[in-house]
Amino acid sequence: MQKKVLAAAIGACLIAPAAMAEVTISGRLAVGFESYEIDGMDSELRVSDQSSSLVFSGKEDLGGGLSAWFRIDNRFNPDANIPTGPSAGTSFGATGNTGVGLEGGFGRLTIGRWDLHYNEMFAYESLPSGSLQTRVTGSVFSQVGAGTPFDKIANNTRTPNVIMWDGSFGGGFSARVAYSTSGILPNATESSGEDEGDVITAALRWSNGPLSLG
Repeated sequence: MQKKVLAAAIGACLIAPAAMAEVTISGRLAVGFESYEIDGMDSELRVSDQSSSLVFSGKEDLGGGLSAWFRIDNRFNPDANIPTGPSAGTSFGATGNTGVGLEGGFGRLTIGRWDLHYNEMFAYESLPSGSLQTRVTGSVFSQVGAGTPFDKIANNTRTPNVIMWDGSFGGGFSARVAYSTSGILPNATESSGEDEGDVITAALRWSNGPLSLG
């Protein structure tokens, strides 16, 4: 019981200051008209979404160099091509990078749902276009979790139930350490009830001018 009360108190401290912050609305509306044609088959015209989003974010100064912040990343499909299920219609919901946390001299603390390994390589690989197809195939790490047996290693795209620290250091160094309770255990099956386990992700990066390493 004490642990539950403590967790609730910490959550209240993080959420309440952020709720008073000035809200910034941003996002990306990307919808296109496309024509697909495969040899030996009829061509097909499509209206397709390219990962549209509507983001609400804010930051509140708590004093002493400490700030509380929040981000709600709502992903939606303007082409509304999902007929049934929880993502039917425009599939509007906080399915993007969404979290709340604290920021200060120690770095940035995040609690929520976030990309971890999935887009770690994007900073080092040039994206030739802004299409969704390019983004989901533009990184080596984005393929981890894409199918058997890799779906037993890590979650596809964003990882839920994340506690994450990001920090920057002198000389162009930055780092990330994240813990999640919703990883996927190797050799486990959903029917066994053992498909989820603790996961730790870590990254160390260096960037100086045209050269980036990670």
